[in-house]
Amino acid sequence: MSWTTILKSKVEKAPKKTKKASTTTKFKGQKVTQVFKVDFKDAFVKWKRSCVNAGTEKIGTTGATSKNLYDFVEKHVVEEVMRINSPNSPGDGATQVIKLLESLTEGEIVADEKTIKSLKRALRRLDAVKKDVDLNPANIPFTTPTEVLAGGKAVYPDKPNTFGHYRTKLYNEWAKKKENVGVVPTKGSWISEERDFSARPPMYQALYGDGPLVSEGLYNVLEKAIQGIDEAENVIVIQQLRDAGALADVPEIKTELAALLKNPMYVDDNGKINFNRMASAFSRIKFDVDSDQKRKYIEQAAGIDELEGEIVAFYVEISGRVLVRVVRAVFGNRLGRMKSGKGHYIYGGGLDFRPRKEGVPVNHPRDIKKSWMDRLWIG
Repeated sequence: MSWTTILKSKVEKAPKKTKKASTTTKFKGQKVTQVFKVDFKDAFVKWKRSCVNAGTEKIGTTGATSKNLYDFVEKHVVEEVMRINSPNSPGDGATQVIKLLESLTEGEIVADEKTIKSLKRALRRLDAVKKDVDLNPANIPFTTPTEVLAGGKAVYPDKPNTFGHYRTKLYNEWAKKKENVGVVPTKGSWISEERDFSARPPMYQALYGDGPLVSEGLYNVLEKAIQGIDEAENVIVIQQLRDAGALADVPEIKTELAALLKNPMYVDDNGKINFNRMASAFSRIKFDVDSDQKRKYIEQAAGIDELEGEIVAFYVEISGRVLVRVVRAVFGNRLGRMKSGKGHYIYGGGLDFRPRKEGVPVNHPRDIKKSWMDRLWIG
C-alpha cells in the first residue's frame, strides 16, 4: 500500500468534529460562556418549527383562535397542564417553560439553579399528565356523531365515544353538509374509540412527540435541556471582582502575578509599575479549574455560586486599580521584600514599598548602597 493510499484512508476515516451549542452573555456582572454537550437548542428550534408549520387545517381545528399548533400550545396547553397540582397561578413558575427555553436558545441568558429547577418541575408535571387518564391529550373525550340522517341531522350518543380528536370521518361528512366547510382530513392515529392512551392527536404530539407532525415533543426537549445544562461547561471572564481574597487563594494567580511584577516591560525608568498595562496582559491568561476547591474560590471571587454546570476555566479582566487589590491580597507585606522587573522596589498604582532616605523615597537598592559609600568616603 502506497503512502498516498494510507494517508487518504486516514483522512477518510477521521471523525468529524461536532460543533457544540453554546451561549455567551453576562451573568451577575461576569461574562460567561456556557457550552452544552447535548444540543437542546437545536431540538427546541426543530420542535418549534414543527409546531408552527402545523397550521389549523393540518391539526383539524379550523375556526380556532390559535393560528397553529405552537400558538395553541403556548396559549392553552402549557397554561392548563403546568398548573396541575401547583399552588402557582397560570402565569407563574413552570408555566413560562416555553419562554424560558426560548431565552436559553436565543442566548439571552445562561442557565442557573433557578433555570434547572423550573425545567425539572415542568418535566415532572408533563410526566404526571402523560400518566393521568383524565389529562393526557390522547384521552380527551368527545361526543361525535354516530349517524347522519338523510336531512343532515347528526345523531349523537349519550356519552363520549371518541378520544383524542373529534374530527372522525363521519363528523367531517356531517360538517361538510351542515357547516358548508371543507373536509379536514385527520389521521386515524389521532383518534381512538377507547380511553386507552393510544390516540396521538396533534396536542399529544406537541407535548410528547411520536407522530408525523411532531416526532419529538416538548417533553423530549425538556429532557435534553436538563441533561445539557447538567453537563454544561462554563468559561468565566471575571469583570467585576467580588472577593479579591478568594481569587488570591488560587495558587496560579500568585505564580502569574509574581512573573508579571518581575517583567521589566511594565516598569518605567523611575521604577513605577504601570498596573493598567499589567492588567491588560493579565486578562489574556487562561486559568484552568481542575479541582472543587478552586471552583469554590472562583464562585466566591465572581459571586456566581448559582451558575449551573462545571466551571472549567476562567480569565480575569479587571482594571489596573482592581489588580492592585489582588496584588495586595496575594502578597501582603511581602511586597516590601520584593523587587520589580528592573530591580526597583515595588511602587505604583497606590502601592509604595520604597524605603526612605532622609524622608525621600529610594527607588532602587543601589541608591542605598551608594549612600553608604558616600558616607564612608566622606568619613
